[in-house]
Amino acid sequence: LSALYGEDAPPDYIETGVSVPLLFHLPNELYGCAHYGMSDYTPTLVGLFDEANQRITGIADVLDRHKDPKLILPTGVLDRRGQIKTEDLEIIEVAPEDASSNAPRLLTWDAQLDSSFKMLDEVDSAILKFAQISAAWARQDAGNIDSAPAFNRCFAQMLARLTLKQSYREPVIKQMLYTAMQLNAILGNGPAP
Repeated sequence: LSALYGEDAPPDYIETGVSVPLLFHLPNELYGCAHYGMSDYTPTLVGLFDEANQRITGIADVLDRHKDPKLILPTGVLDRRGQIKTEDLEIIEVAPEDASSNAPRLLTWDAQLDSSFKMLDEVDSAILKFAQISAAWARQDAGNIDSAPAFNRCFAQMLARLTLKQSYREPVIKQMLYTAMQLNAILGNGPAP
């Protein structure tokens, strides 16, 4: 601390009068003897996030590629002696027999991205499944649930996960509050716990 604060650095050791350290260990979901617990972002979820990112990027690439359509003109409209560069103008000339009409028009393409959006929906559903999040909650469909048993079925997995997390956090939060009350009493601001 003295390297950071110089002469204003707090002492290395302060007697608090509390019987426990003021740092509390709150692991995520416990797994075996791992100190920090298991991450909520399992390798499966990371892979699904990557897949969703690739799918969205691919859709964006297709839409960007076709946002500026090329102009189709009848043969002879453009000067071929180098005065107009067709590559710069993104213009395509076609012979009249190849064109459905001789009128100028834009070359458009139906991207047909339905399969990409369906795949993105499947990846979204898999993310919710592996993250143990209710699809009704994530998509805000909970208002369409008809009965209490159906509601419980929709949210059972998510509520079980929340209960498990609560079982890890509740004892630590109680210890933190008890320690805060001890500190309050030591500082003379209230009765001893």
